[in-house]
Amino acid sequence: MPDDTYLMRTYCVTEPGKYRLACFPHILDPPRYYLGLSGLLLPTVEVLPFQYLESCGDGAPTRIRDVEDLADQALVSLMEWTDLPLALFGHRSGAYLAYRVAQRMERAGGPVPATLFVAGRRAPSREDRRERGRLSCRIVALAGDSTEEPARADVEEWSECTSGSFDLELFPGVHGLLESNQRQVANLIHDELLSAASPPIRDPVEYVPRGRIR
Repeated sequence: MPDDTYLMRTYCVTEPGKYRLACFPHILDPPRYYLGLSGLLLPTVEVLPFQYLESCGDGAPTRIRDVEDLADQALVSLMEWTDLPLALFGHRSGAYLAYRVAQRMERAGGPVPATLFVAGRRAPSREDRRERGRLSCRIVALAGDSTEEPARADVEEWSECTSGSFDLELFPGVHGLLESNQRQVANLIHDELLSAASPPIRDPVEYVPRGRIR
């Protein structure tokens, strides 16, 4: 298993769900949020949250430092979980990481993400979008209306990151998008996945990252 990130499978289910949701937290998100999200989404959606080892100690950084390396590691970890349609969810700094993982999934010739959910994060810059190219998967962007959240216009630019469909969902709350709206976010994820056409399940492929895995 890679050294800088690991995958937590939350709860045990007696029957497999219909979808899996890999979650990429903001580096300071409390793990209890994703435990709660898992409880709300089961049994339809199994939640697979990532934990970044650099965020486990005191004085943790407020941003993910080595996005490319972590994206390589995350995809290697996810390749054994593609027997069900796999969606990605990223919050703040984790949203960009989820975006980079989605691009790797598409380029590796494996399964395309069922949906990419991005929360509380402005879209990548135009230069970044030109360099990376567009995704083909559906993107659903979640934005809050508090002053701590990115401006709506900046979030709407996620539509330029994909040739697929795009939806923007707005949430009220003054204590952060996820903290104030956990049940509403869970309902949105559940409904969006069930209403969207699932991408075809493909045989797992071995992903060999171009960069290093420490």
